[in-house]
Amino acid sequence: MLASLQHIRSSLFNGLAVNLTFALGAALFGIALATRATRKIIAPLADLSGLMRRFGIEGNYSQRASEGGQGEIGALAGSFNTMLSQIENRDSELADYRANLEIKVEDRTQQLQLAVEQAEAANRAKSDFLATMSHEIRTPMNGVMVMAEMLSAAPLAERHRRYANIIRRSGQGLMTIINDILDLSKIEAGKLELEISETDVDATIDAVIGLFQEKARTQKLDLAYYVGPDVPALIAADPTRLNQIVTNLVNNALKFTKTGGVAVSVTRILVDNIEGCRLRFEVRDTGIGIASGKLATIFDRFTQADQSTTRKYGGTGLGLSICQKLVEAMQGSIGVSSREGEGSTFFFEIDAPIVAPARRAPPAIAPARPVYVRIPGIFSPELLCTSLRDAGLEAFVSPAGSKLNSPPRTECVVICDPVHENDRDLQGGHVIRIAIAALGQSGADEMLRRGRASDLVAFPCGRNDILELAGRIRSGAMRGIAALETKMQMPALPEFRGLRALAVDDNAVNREVLRDALQAFGVEVTLAESGSEAVKTAANRRFEIIFMDCSMPDMDGFEATVLIRKAEAARGEASTHIVALTAHVTGSEAQLWRESGMSSYMPKPFTLESLVKTLETLAPTLPQDLSETGQNIAGQAAGLAGGRGDSVNVAASIAFPAVANPQAEEEEMLIKPE
Repeated sequence: MLASLQHIRSSLFNGLAVNLTFALGAALFGIALATRATRKIIAPLADLSGLMRRFGIEGNYSQRASEGGQGEIGALAGSFNTMLSQIENRDSELADYRANLEIKVEDRTQQLQLAVEQAEAANRAKSDFLATMSHEIRTPMNGVMVMAEMLSAAPLAERHRRYANIIRRSGQGLMTIINDILDLSKIEAGKLELEISETDVDATIDAVIGLFQEKARTQKLDLAYYVGPDVPALIAADPTRLNQIVTNLVNNALKFTKTGGVAVSVTRILVDNIEGCRLRFEVRDTGIGIASGKLATIFDRFTQADQSTTRKYGGTGLGLSICQKLVEAMQGSIGVSSREGEGSTFFFEIDAPIVAPARRAPPAIAPARPVYVRIPGIFSPELLCTSLRDAGLEAFVSPAGSKLNSPPRTECVVICDPVHENDRDLQGGHVIRIAIAALGQSGADEMLRRGRASDLVAFPCGRNDILELAGRIRSGAMRGIAALETKMQMPALPEFRGLRALAVDDNAVNREVLRDALQAFGVEVTLAESGSEAVKTAANRRFEIIFMDCSMPDMDGFEATVLIRKAEAARGEASTHIVALTAHVTGSEAQLWRESGMSSYMPKPFTLESLVKTLETLAPTLPQDLSETGQNIAGQAAGLAGGRGDSVNVAASIAFPAVANPQAEEEEMLIKPE
């Protein structure tokens, strides 16, 4: 059989063609749909990618991505645009800041300069105020302290000499007030410097006790002190600053103590691996004490325990802060221990090289008489007994009314005041009485005159006084009535005869003080009460030295000095030595003496020692025709030097009484060139 497959093939091919056509159409339709969907997804990402490439090339952040995408793509584009906006804003601010930077820097610089000028103006105003205050205080103090110094150097009875010393020390205490304020200014400016020299520890403490002895007696307080036997006699320290610290602490203790007393002690602490010695100074009182919560801030400036303390007791709150700064400047430490209502103990420790060791008591050859101390006070009896034991004596505190513990008919020594001289147990020939001579009381003198006492000892007693007393007790060589006839040995003053000096000051008291002080050295003195009078006097008469007050109402010393220098130059004469004599020790006027042509500087209140140092500087420059002057000064120097022909520091050869020394900066101005 034969069959034809053509129609089958034809149908197959037609079906295949139709299927292929439909398949191709479906594929094309799918491709179209896929392409459209892909474009919606990929296009925004492509735009973002292209935009980022352009940012990297052009750095133009003002363009934005299209946010037409849906879902996460749209959110991504929106976040990207937000980032671009922030970057654009930052760049705009930076560009604006760069554009205005110089203007802003100039504005800030002007503001800073204005602030600095205001601070400097305030500092100048403070310095001028301090300088004015210093001048107003120092001017009258010049008469008080110099006259008191000259009086204390006169041949007076022991009691009258002590009165003169009290005047001098009281003046020194007043000067401490102004010095505290000046010191605070120096501390803030970082200009506080120590002047290290030989320092007598005993004399320093004795000066402080003498300063406050009358105040303590008035307040009916016991004021005593003790210096340990191993404390060196001389150390290398700043005596002025050391005195200032102890003075502040004792003054505070007396201020806040109503009953009881104040005790000052100096002891040596044994410490290994240090050069010299470590000394501990303590000031103990029975005053109001300090609350534990206030101890941490007690050394802050302008700080007291509370406002009621300031109102009741007064004070500025500067003393302890200055003490802390001074002790720290000495590389030491300061502290306090206290219980409210039971008193306080302020202490500080410093290390210092030893210049001279302590004076030791000689060994006893035979057993010394027992010593009983019967004096009033909460601290004095025990401290006096301790000092006597240090001197090698057997000493006991004997309260009033108690019996002496010495065996019958055994000779003993009793140190007592006039109140207890008639105690029954002090009667009999075996009791040797030593009277305590307190400041302002004459009972001890009467005990000696009536034969009720065999010797006299000043109160409070210093370490050297105790050693001398111990020697007399051992030997039995009591002074008796001769103790009342003790005179002060007047130091041999140098003579500057032939020197002619012009003293210029508008204050009559200061002119008198300067004239008497210069005449004590044999200087011929002419007085002038104004700058114009000084110019006229200097033009008509030749002087070797002119003491010129700098602050005068008519013509001040600076202007007068300028005119004198011009007149000397016109006459072809050598320059006269002109000394700036002023109470301005700080502020702008403290240096004007150099600019006006003055030769040196001597601050008020001056001392006899500083006056001698100033006169000494003239010896090498005296005119040859003043032969008498040259011979007198040369002879005086040779005499003080023991006949040697070498140069001698005249001032160093005189044992002047200790007075308030000027600040270290002032003394440097006197002897050092600028």
